[in-house]
Amino acid sequence: MKKSSIFILLFLPSFIFAQLREINGNVSDSENRPLPYINIFTADNKFQIFSDADGNFTISLPKNYTQLY
Repeated sequence: MKKSSIFILLFLPSFIFAQLREINGNVSDSENRPLPYINIFTADNKFQIFSDADGNFTISLPKNYTQLY
């Protein structure tokens, strides 16, 4: 019992993180100028992040999320 509990505790976090994917992007206007500090989020608002001063962002999402706003 103790060995199986240790196994679950050691490998469960890596299983959870393995289900995520990292998305990188850049937010810019119609003239390709970066837009700083823009809120990027999923449709259900469960995940969100702000772009940096150069409009860049990186967000980790579960594989079933397909759209950002």
